[in-house]
Amino acid sequence: MTRTFKHLAPKVPPGPACVVREARLSEKDERREVAQLLASYTSEALAGKQADESTALQAVELVASSAGAFVLLASVGEVYVGLAICLRSLSTFAAAGVVNIHDLWVDSSFRQRGVASELLRCVAREAEQRGCVKVSLEVREDNGPARRLYRRRGFRGEPGAADVPGNFFLELLI
Repeated sequence: MTRTFKHLAPKVPPGPACVVREARLSEKDERREVAQLLASYTSEALAGKQADESTALQAVELVASSAGAFVLLASVGEVYVGLAICLRSLSTFAAAGVVNIHDLWVDSSFRQRGVASELLRCVAREAEQRGCVKVSLEVREDNGPARRLYRRRGFRGEPGAADVPGNFFLELLI
């Protein structure tokens, strides 16, 4: 079953609304769409080096086969402009599920328009519907815009809490 979340974020100028929906990873064409977005994200993260689309497709296949994993896609009009790849884990302290946002990305031409904020809102909503108690993520210390966005959306954490120096581990309690 696919759920669609429609919301026109306040920063999005008039025009097509930002629509967030769960990717249908059981469909080959949809997995390819997710892999293309993931490859774009990877290329950007690698400072312009071309990402290997076959590796991105392999990663999407792994996500599709992971219990509890899901991908949310953001579109404006007919164009996919962002994604959130989420993996389910658990909190032994709370004896409940946790959703980890493994990857969150919005195409650079659609940033500062509320798309990432809407993706985060929908991830939190999906986590709550799945009985999870929190959403977690990791963000690089030098990614100020993302860190500010996460703080505005209620994520909290401390520097140095992640396994990798220079990263922040943040949580949003649901």
